[in-house]
Amino acid sequence: MEFVTGVDEALYETLLPVAHRKQVADINFVTYRPRAGGRSKEFAAFKRSFIYLPCPEPEALSRKNAEQEEEEEAVEGGEEE
Repeated sequence: MEFVTGVDEALYETLLPVAHRKQVADINFVTYRPRAGGRSKEFAAFKRSFIYLPCPEPEALSRKNAEQEEEEEAVEGGEEE
């Protein structure tokens, strides 16, 4: 393994221009950790609870709308008399 790194360093020194070596030297490999604040935990809890919200079925909605329209027609018909 030492041979490979030695060859790599020799190629780096001889083939790469000085300007590019400076750019490579300036690269900063930093990993960012998430904040330790309570907001991220709060948002995670919100996402979990959102999954449990009941979603009505489309057929149930259309039946409910039809029932409401029938009730409105009945009320309107009763008021005209």
